[in-house]
Amino acid sequence: MQSQPLFLPSRPSLRATLLTALVPLLLVTAACSDAASESGAPSYTVAVDTVGDTVIVRTSGDTPAGAELALREVWRVGDPNGDERTSFGVVHSVVVNGRDEVYVFDASAPSLRHYTSGGELLRVIGAKGSGPGEYTRSNGLAVLTDGRLVLWDAGSSRVNVYSDTGAFLSQWMPPVQQFNTSNNSLLAASEGGVYLRAFVRDTTLEREALGRVAWFHFDTAGVLRDTALQPFYGDPPPNLMARAENGISSRPVPFMPTPQATMHPDGFVVGGPGAPYVVYTEHANRPLRIERSITPVSVPAEELAQTRETVIWGLRLTDPRWTWDGPSMPNQKAPVRGVATTLDGQTLVSVSTESEPFEPELAPVREGEAPRPLVKFRSATAYELFTRDGQLRGRFTLPHGGRLHTMRGDDAWGTVTDSLDIPYLVRWRVEPAARP
Repeated sequence: MQSQPLFLPSRPSLRATLLTALVPLLLVTAACSDAASESGAPSYTVAVDTVGDTVIVRTSGDTPAGAELALREVWRVGDPNGDERTSFGVVHSVVVNGRDEVYVFDASAPSLRHYTSGGELLRVIGAKGSGPGEYTRSNGLAVLTDGRLVLWDAGSSRVNVYSDTGAFLSQWMPPVQQFNTSNNSLLAASEGGVYLRAFVRDTTLEREALGRVAWFHFDTAGVLRDTALQPFYGDPPPNLMARAENGISSRPVPFMPTPQATMHPDGFVVGGPGAPYVVYTEHANRPLRIERSITPVSVPAEELAQTRETVIWGLRLTDPRWTWDGPSMPNQKAPVRGVATTLDGQTLVSVSTESEPFEPELAPVREGEAPRPLVKFRSATAYELFTRDGQLRGRFTLPHGGRLHTMRGDDAWGTVTDSLDIPYLVRWRVEPAARP
């Protein structure tokens, strides 16, 4: 991550600039439709308004029973006693093609595997190495509109291109050298090609340590066509810093809002500040602002204390005399934890949920180090799903240890772990939750 990218855009795309300008927009009026909650909770309302050329959809109130969704497991793949073809170590990237066949990159091998729509292993694609069609890592997988599979291997500074049956076809050499290790740094474009997320240098800004996040659009032949700078949403989150002669360590203040963003398959950035619950997107070539007003999620005092001790322990590994030098942790969680888009253009917002106590396993203790303090709380991962025009479809919650990788329509693919932390690949069906 130390190299400077070879390509530096001179300006953000028009869409990125437009979304940036919308951040301070204030809702002036609202028209609403009302559905009273069966439980007697505050009414659930949806208001649609237009300010200038921007459509604003504001949904207020906690999710009603009729909008609660559930994940029904369709199949599960994995074998804790199997070999490297049937078991998983670290599932990093998961994508599906138009036939619902699944491509999975297991970072522990590394291994790129191809499964049928029913979860049966078809083949292992390529192998670890630096030769044609080989790879060392995955910074993302994507399926092009013509069915070809692409794998970004930033460790080898290239994008491998395979046929839908796994045959190696070609490779691209993207002119970027700075990257991040997120599993969604490569996304398929609906008009063809892919969007690749990387960093660019911007010496006028100090808020981004690695540079400015940008999305590079490559066409189906691997030719760079456009670049969009990721907009800034709100103020940068404060960091806690520990300095020593051998380096600097930093981490964000827990529970503080963090700006979230991703690229939509149609070529515009979707994102928001993390708090308040606002997401900027587009629909029908017009700016769309999704707003939510829900009951805040509080952080238990005991969890705050345990989390604080964990932060202090970690930063004192760099500076043994470090003391808390930043703002206090808030006692409410930021409402938005993440933003993603589905393969068919819906918006997924990961939202904060209530904490619950549990007993974690003791972490191993290195010689000469104090034991890591335990945080004996956890919270489930929940998503609110919005249609392309900003209407809330509902909310669903993953099982503890679950991770959502991709979704299309009412089908979702992800991973779960068992009681021994062994991962499995799963396919879910998103359905209305059963009423009691």
